[in-house]
Amino acid sequence: MQHGGDEIIVMKLGIDEGVAPDPMAREEVKRIKVPLGAKIEAGS
Repeated sequence: MQHGGDEIIVMKLGIDEGVAPDPMAREEVKRIKVPLGAKIEAGS
């Protein structure tokens, strides 16, 4: 269990055309430690 929110978990969700995505089928890609209060920007 993490306290203090100092870790980001990057998840991947595969999407097949014509099929509703299943949010429980996510895969963990990476865990990243960040300092508290850090600003995070998502990119592609």
